[in-house]
Amino acid sequence: METPLFKNYTATVLILIGIGFLAYAATLQSPFLDSEVRTLLEDPIIQDFSKVNDIVRIDQIFNGSLPKLSFAINYWMGHSTPWGYHLVNLLIHLCVGLAFYWVVREWLIFFDQKNSAYLNWLPLVAAAIHLLHPLNSQAVILISSRPILFASLFYLLTFGFLARFLREFRVNPKKAKGSIDLLMVMACFAVGGTSDPIMVTLPFMGWIFSRFYMASTRKVEGEIFALTLIPWVIYLIYQITTPAAELVTEFVGKSGSLSTLYFLTQIKAFVFYYLPKALFPIHLNLDPDFRLVSGIGDWTWMLSLVVIGALFALARATRSSLVQWSFLWTFLIFVSFYAFAMDDPVVSEPRFYLPGLGVHLLLAMGLVELGIRHPIAGWLRVGVPALFMILTFSRGQDYRSEISLWQATAQSSPHKPRTHYELGKAYLASGLTDPAEKELVTTLELNAKHIPALIKMGELHIQRKEYAKALESYQALIRQNIKVPVVNFNAGLALLEMGQPKDAVPYLEEAVAKQPGVAVWHLTLARAYHKSRQLQKALKYYRASLQINPDQPVAHNEMGMLFWDLKSFYFADAAFQKAYQLDQQYVGALNNLTTSSMMFKQYDQAIAYLDRLLEINPDDDNAQQLLVAALRFQKQQKLEPPPKLQDFH
Repeated sequence: METPLFKNYTATVLILIGIGFLAYAATLQSPFLDSEVRTLLEDPIIQDFSKVNDIVRIDQIFNGSLPKLSFAINYWMGHSTPWGYHLVNLLIHLCVGLAFYWVVREWLIFFDQKNSAYLNWLPLVAAAIHLLHPLNSQAVILISSRPILFASLFYLLTFGFLARFLREFRVNPKKAKGSIDLLMVMACFAVGGTSDPIMVTLPFMGWIFSRFYMASTRKVEGEIFALTLIPWVIYLIYQITTPAAELVTEFVGKSGSLSTLYFLTQIKAFVFYYLPKALFPIHLNLDPDFRLVSGIGDWTWMLSLVVIGALFALARATRSSLVQWSFLWTFLIFVSFYAFAMDDPVVSEPRFYLPGLGVHLLLAMGLVELGIRHPIAGWLRVGVPALFMILTFSRGQDYRSEISLWQATAQSSPHKPRTHYELGKAYLASGLTDPAEKELVTTLELNAKHIPALIKMGELHIQRKEYAKALESYQALIRQNIKVPVVNFNAGLALLEMGQPKDAVPYLEEAVAKQPGVAVWHLTLARAYHKSRQLQKALKYYRASLQINPDQPVAHNEMGMLFWDLKSFYFADAAFQKAYQLDQQYVGALNNLTTSSMMFKQYDQAIAYLDRLLEINPDDDNAQQLLVAALRFQKQQKLEPPPKLQDFH
């Protein structure tokens, strides 16, 4: 019997949006990962909205232009405020859930499913499971996963309109060729192609989907199928010939080619990681410690193929087209794309975001069928999504800080160097040098040649003001021909802190030349020039730093000090004012503004700044003495006679 509530699509939409938002509301304030800041937020094209044409250029349109455009809009509206980026990710996720609800309804009609209980409950339960499934939490929370969110949305929309088109085509082929549904199929596919390369799998998946509904000659089938494979084959060749550098290291010493071993590892991961986590989403991990296949003779991938064959036979035995399609959706999308992706890490939860829709539909079908056969078990249709919601909310707590996230990850994957390195890096960013050193030492024990960990050990010495040790470690890396810009930058920073700005300049110049989009690097080079008394060059790099990131109070204040040295006092005062506007707790800017106001004989303004300084630190002896002087000068100024008219001639 149908429940009237769920006949009301508005109520259904509100329910899905409400539960999805509640599951992730606490993660909106989650900080960015350091890697996201470096690869996304520090991208000059994203930071400068006037360069948006570089994102949507015709030669860049299918290079992730839609996610990049959304990041540029995020940055334009809120700069580096995390909640805006997380909110956009969550909104896209909610749209995917609503699209899944609609598509499942279309598939039920497409496959002639006439059971009203299925039509009423299945789309809702399937969409709720996808929205609330803990395995999707990483894709939703990490802004770097936005491309797969966008691609999943348009992938689903394409299949929804394709189902409508195929139904219309069967009734009236001539009319269907000019239908709006066919135009929407092409439009959604095109827009999805601007999101993520996984869209290359859609043509042949669409062909397979149409085989459930239409019949044609084998010759025509073969020709069409060959055409649908073209985008996938091109991408496949590209991926196999350009593997991630990290993969080469991970598969060293194993028998077999890199592409073959990677493919077999993904087959194994599909059976022994993704499917179990989709059904029992506990002990989730940002960087799973998944054992790679040891070689062609590894029995685990062979067992995985047996399991996949058994699952396919079971799907065939149900004689349900929807069950068979759901299994094919999950297996074919995952294997055809991710088994050849040649990316690092080898196993990552966001990879199952789109393929997992098939598992979510199968799980929903099981719950609905169980409720139909055993009404007493009908509560599971609500209970299982509710359980997933609790697990997702709990998983979201790990993302409340980068330290808590990597602590949980390192506990789950204690033998992976990366987890300890990232945790050490997070500790170091928070100024916790002792636990940072412990994690970095653990990283180097697991991998003595871990270059990023060696670099961070040098940064740890800098934080401890052990500049000579830091310089020694970085110069050792340079002698090993480690061409990483941050090595040059940190060597220059150590020299600058040791009072050798002229020696620091060449290192800093090389770092900035190799990686010009980092604001703090330009700022540090400006300081080195400033201390070397190369004032015009210093001004150039202060301005370059502020062009990349205009919201740096320290950079504005230091540029003001440079203007002061150049005797450009009005420019200096304007720079100090800007620094104070950005940070009204900034003591350095307040001190400089006080000096500037006293020099311009603006004693009222100087008194206001000194009062502010004493609010921040009532024990500031220098501010107290200056306040007495400013009050005396103010009194004298008021006693002076006003200027006479002839004084202006």
